Amino acid sequence: MPFEKGHSIGRPIGSKNKATELKKIIRQVGTSFTAEEIIEDLRKMSPRSRVDALMHVWKYLEPTKKAIEVAEVSDEEKKEEYIQRLMDIPLENYNKLHGKN
Repeated sequence: MPFEKGHSIGRPIGSKNKATELKKIIRQVGTSFTAEEIIEDLRKMSPRSRVDALMHVWKYLEPTKKAIEVAEVSDEEKKEEYIQRLMDIPLENYNKLHGKN
């Protein structure tokens, strides 16, 4: 279904972006706003806007984890590694584990 003019989907014209407003408030916290004022402003927001705003702020409160690359290991390589680990076990330890003297 193509877009038709006149639909009321989205934010009304002229309304403020609550997440942007919260970002402005957060930047000013050190100068003029108290935690109580920020909490009060959050309570005035709709639940969805509140979550959006908090998600934007969260990245500054909680450190992000870096992505790491994981090398794919074939089944054959896994088997070879397992066999090598078994072969690295000293013989006396192997005998103790398997009840051989």
